[in-house]
Order: sequence, then C-alpha cells, then structure tokens
Amino acid sequence: MFNLVLRENINTVRWRNAVNESVAFIEKNAPQAQVFSKRGDLLDWAVDKLPLEGDVLEFGVFKGDSLNRISKRLLNGSKSNKVYGFDAFEGLQEDWVGHRWGKGAFSTNGKLPKIQRNAELKVGWIQDTLPPFLEGMESNQIGLIHIDTDTYTPAKLILTLTKDVLQPGTLILFDDFFGYPGWKYGEYKAYKECLSDVDHCFLGFSNNQALVLIGKV
Repeated sequence: MFNLVLRENINTVRWRNAVNESVAFIEKNAPQAQVFSKRGDLLDWAVDKLPLEGDVLEFGVFKGDSLNRISKRLLNGSKSNKVYGFDAFEGLQEDWVGHRWGKGAFSTNGKLPKIQRNAELKVGWIQDTLPPFLEGMESNQIGLIHIDTDTYTPAKLILTLTKDVLQPGTLILFDDFFGYPGWKYGEYKAYKECLSDVDHCFLGFSNNQALVLIGKV
C-alpha cells in the first residue's frame, strides 16, 4: 500500500498537449500567418479585411456578443455588408468532444439577443434555415463565414452547404478550430473533410481560432 501523488492531473496534461499540437500545426502549415492573443482581435481583423460586397454569416449566435461586435465594426467603418446570425437558441446539438459541455449546453431557452440594424437573425436549426437562405440569396456572394457552432456535425453541414458559393476572397473564421483536447474531432475535422480540395490559405490564428481565405493572398 502506498500513496501516489499526481503533480499534474490528466486534464492539465491533455490541454498542454493540445496546445503544443496546435502550435505545431501553425508552424507546419502557416508559419507566416498573423497570431493574435485575443479572440476578439482576430475577429476584428477579419471584419476589416471584408470586401465591400458580400454578406456575413455567423453560425452560433448565443447571446449575440460576436454578432454585435461584427455589426458595430461594419457600421463604424461605413460598410454596407449585411450580417445574418443562424441559431436555434437551444444549445449544442451534440456533446462537445474534449470539453465538459454536453448536448443542450449554451441554450438561451429561445431568448433572442438584441442586434444592430444591419443584422438579421435566422432562428432554427441550421439544416432547416441555411438551405432556403442560400437559395434566396440575391448577391450570391458571401464575404465572411463565422463558424462558432463548437462541434463537428454542424460545422460539417455549414461547409457542405456553402461550398458551392465560396469564391476567391471569401473568409472563413473557425472559432474553435484547435487548442483544446479532442480538437481534431471538431471544427478542424469538418475543415479537413470539406476544404481539402479547395484552394485556400491561413491568414491568422488565435488561441482557438483560425482564419481561412479562399484562394490565395
């Protein structure tokens, strides 16, 4: 009989390993990309790079923090881009691999956030709201896709449905691309499966985010 003292728990080691793997990914795939210490800074940078035309599509609105940040920055920059937020406001559709958050987490129980005048909410599950939206698009141009759905299945659906309307210059911001245990089974997995045959490059990263440009710089 003996006492074993763990100086580090399993969770701590897993997170450290995930961070090291993520750094290695950047060094291998985009060593010249911009790296930001704050999530909001990369989001602002992406909005500033938006072309004058092209809608902004955010998936995973929750309480509206990032949606309103995007909207306000566009208004302050006198840009006319429209912002659309897609969310059922019923929480995660599935358990988040690598996290403690399970299906239903982040639900607002149907309560909708207040939004800016240049934004519009598409309330419902993505599989129900995105197809008719894409069919009715007038400009047929998307400037920025912000994927903040956290998990694999909705991210895969978004990329699958929007793939045909991606154009050179379209930006895709993955909010939880890497940097956590199990990241290779989340938004990153959807990225690998859907964009491996699409010409693209990485413009920037933060601790969890990755900003992708369709086409070349």
